[in-house]
Amino acid sequence: MKRQLSFLGKARQDPRTGYRKARYRLDDGREIEGAFFGLSLAREEHPDELCLLGTPGSMWDVMLEEQGEPLATEEQRLALIEAVAASAVTDQLLAPFEAGLSAVTGLRCRLRVTGYARDAREQAGLLHDMSDGLAPGDIITLDVTHGLRHLPMLALAAGHYLERVKGVQVSAIVYGAAELQEGGVVPVVNLGGLLRVLDWVQALSAYDASGNYGVFGPLLEDAGVAGAGARLAGAGFEERITRHNEARNRLNGLDLAAAGDDAFAALFLPELLERTGWWKLDGRWRREAALARQYLDREDYLRATIYAQEALISRGLPDRDAQEFDLREERRIALKDGPTRARILFYLRNELAHGVTSRNPHPDVRSMMRSADSLRAGLRDLLDELLG
Repeated sequence: MKRQLSFLGKARQDPRTGYRKARYRLDDGREIEGAFFGLSLAREEHPDELCLLGTPGSMWDVMLEEQGEPLATEEQRLALIEAVAASAVTDQLLAPFEAGLSAVTGLRCRLRVTGYARDAREQAGLLHDMSDGLAPGDIITLDVTHGLRHLPMLALAAGHYLERVKGVQVSAIVYGAAELQEGGVVPVVNLGGLLRVLDWVQALSAYDASGNYGVFGPLLEDAGVAGAGARLAGAGFEERITRHNEARNRLNGLDLAAAGDDAFAALFLPELLERTGWWKLDGRWRREAALARQYLDREDYLRATIYAQEALISRGLPDRDAQEFDLREERRIALKDGPTRARILFYLRNELAHGVTSRNPHPDVRSMMRSADSLRAGLRDLLDELLG
């Protein structure tokens, strides 16, 4: 279902309409005119439902009276006028006007009272009010033109919340920017692109926590990188099951330059390249060591020890031999019975992999396993000493 959510504020710029009548230019060049942009936009776009949200003191009476004919009984009109003056409007007082406004506009209209979003509780209440009645798959336009001045910022957070939690698609967050008026025309700014910034921030956070490149796939596909979704999902899978050569091959075939023309993707490409830069390092052991440190940074201690052990094995072999299982096994056995610090790394890996303490654990391993802090510090020291 296509829905529009518009906010109603409080203004007395015009004694009859509240807001001055203005000509608005949409981003596709169309122009519409009206005192209340939300209604003008809805008449132009014909959503399946228009929901008007305002505070208990918003100019409900003026907006409804401006429609040119009575929308409810005289008693109901007077009650609403008194309630607006006292900042005491409720959903119950607005309910009788919904049918009349729907008939006049030719749209299904809902009128709802929300709070002023002054503190965390009211801000959470606003998100609840905005999501009321929405269903997964709905396409939503948020119009913040006539709302409170801090609403555009809240609408951005609300849009992200509605997409991620309610499963709707926010097609636009529109704002009629009267302060940018030129030649008597007010440009309508679409702030919806900023939702993509939040998507990138969320993807970076999810990757830092999991190491799964797949979270970037849809964003890069949208930015014009063909095949990014499958390649990154595959690379993330291969890396997390420690087949880093296969992950490297998938990353090597990804043409990230194609995303450079996307304004928002360009902001985040340096961060993405930094996080995936391990695959460009020379030498298998250096790539494995870099991955060990990355997994240590995200506190994935088991994968960190696995990659550290593999890096230590690879370091003693020419790259042409580092893929040979038998040669790697010989090197592993030699290290296991070799220098003390290497043996400690192997013991630690076994402790983490099997979840049980060996019969005669090395004192350093026992010490590291006491807490997250001691494990993190001890493993970092091992990486520094064994892998540089």
